[in-house]
Amino acid sequence: MAQLRVTEKIYEKTRSPQEIKEGIFIVTKQALSFFPPVGTTFSLEVGEKKVETSIYSQDCTCRGPHKPHYHYFLDIAQIRELLPVDSKAILTISKIAEGEYHLSVD
Repeated sequence: MAQLRVTEKIYEKTRSPQEIKEGIFIVTKQALSFFPPVGTTFSLEVGEKKVETSIYSQDCTCRGPHKPHYHYFLDIAQIRELLPVDSKAILTISKIAEGEYHLSVD
């Protein structure tokens, strides 16, 4: 199971094997307030690379058709190759300023 820590300045997690296999980065509901509103563009720096990205939502009925809900994801299309494929790697997103974030890997 993926580890998770959310504070005002940090969103820290490991990615599950499913996230790695599917090339996605899940954002939990608890962490949504850490980021700008869904669909709002923000800067994310990963190493020497700085990209514009956003959080997006996806409709889901994984709990059955009578319990529709959303899952939330960080758009990692531009940085996918920079992320580790090890589910034990800890990914830390730090809020530098409003609309500016930095991702590091431990």
